[in-house]
Amino acid sequence: MEFAPELQTLLTQMETDSDETINKIRDTVWAVNSENDSLDILIVKMHFFHVIYLIIRYLTFFLRIILLRINKQSWTLNGYWKMKQ
Repeated sequence: MEFAPELQTLLTQMETDSDETINKIRDTVWAVNSENDSLDILIVKMHFFHVIYLIIRYLTFFLRIILLRINKQSWTLNGYWKMKQ
C-alpha cells in the first residue's frame, strides 16, 4: 500500500519505536525473572545477541555487495558510494 512520503516516514518511525519498546520490555522482564540469575544464563543471552549482531552485519554487507553489482558501483575506502567511470 502506497502512502504519502511524510506519512510513510511517520509510520516507519512508529514501527521502529514499537519494536524497540517491545524489546526493552522483554529485556526488563528477562532481567527481573529470578530464574535468570546465574552467570551461565547471562553468558548464553550475551552469546545470542552477539550471534544476532553478526548475522545482521553479514546480511548488511552481503546486501551492499548485491546492490553494488546491480548498480555497477564500487565501494571506496572512506565508505562512500562511487560510480564506476
